[in-house]
Amino acid sequence: MSDFISSDLSANEKNAWSTPQWLFDALHKEFAFCVDVAASADNKKCDAFIDKSQNALTMDNWGKSSHWLPALKNKAAWCNPPYARGQIKLFIEKAHQQCVDHKLTVVLLVPQTMDAGWWPDNATEIRVITHGRVSFEHPVSKKPINGNTKGSVVIIFKHADLDYPTITRYIKRDKLRALGIAAGSE
Repeated sequence: MSDFISSDLSANEKNAWSTPQWLFDALHKEFAFCVDVAASADNKKCDAFIDKSQNALTMDNWGKSSHWLPALKNKAAWCNPPYARGQIKLFIEKAHQQCVDHKLTVVLLVPQTMDAGWWPDNATEIRVITHGRVSFEHPVSKKPINGNTKGSVVIIFKHADLDYPTITRYIKRDKLRALGIAAGSE
């Protein structure tokens, strides 16, 4: 996340805000993610993850098996990219490329900034989280922090749907939270 919430954090910490577990669980139930492509050991949401040193943006295939990443069975990747200047655009472009070239479904959580230059016109689905903002987890305390200055959206690139127009859906934050809490308790 960007530095708009806490300016006393280091540059690395400012980009290490974590997705709330309930939000990840709600989407994980649907997509069965096998890899978190923008993570650290402290904020990863999947056992298999790509951190800053491995640099997902320079990798050819996020789903390729290697010594540190098991073969992806479900071909679905989770991405809450760093919100630093230019990073969201790079991750969205890379997610689309991974979808096209490797048939990988990629789900990204990004700010609801439809007027931004990085806003995708090639996503297969966009889910706008309404009726409240997401409270991300602080990179140091790991506690959810209120004060997000923007809403959030889920952007989906799904290979089977690439030739169709983008679908836009709306989901209330509290409904998504209830789905995630239920999924996490299963």
